[in-house]
Amino acid sequence: MTDQQKREIVLKLKLISNLTIGDKISSHYLMIQPDSISTKISRWIYGESRRNTVVFVRNTVLQGLELYTKSAGLEKETLLKDLKACKTGVVQLQETYCSDLRMVSELTDVIEVLTRQLGQ
Repeated sequence: MTDQQKREIVLKLKLISNLTIGDKISSHYLMIQPDSISTKISRWIYGESRRNTVVFVRNTVLQGLELYTKSAGLEKETLLKDLKACKTGVVQLQETYCSDLRMVSELTDVIEVLTRQLGQ
């Protein structure tokens, strides 16, 4: 894995960790979108969906965990912090979509994977 790929994974972990309840993720533009009518319109125009969000979150977490297991020293400690913060962001995203049981279930699975892998 190149340094650029590692930085991209860390960037995505940090993006997820900054979510608050109500926020959406643009997986295409790698940005957080607040809950607003303009967000709803832009997500519709650009084809962003809940499914895209789950795939983005799951892939990012799995890549982050893979990087974590291959890391050592300070890099490993930093990744651990990023993964823990990411877990908090996933919980916030779960609250955002609390009325969508499939979304909640898929995000619960991501949280459980993180918990198992990190032992926390």
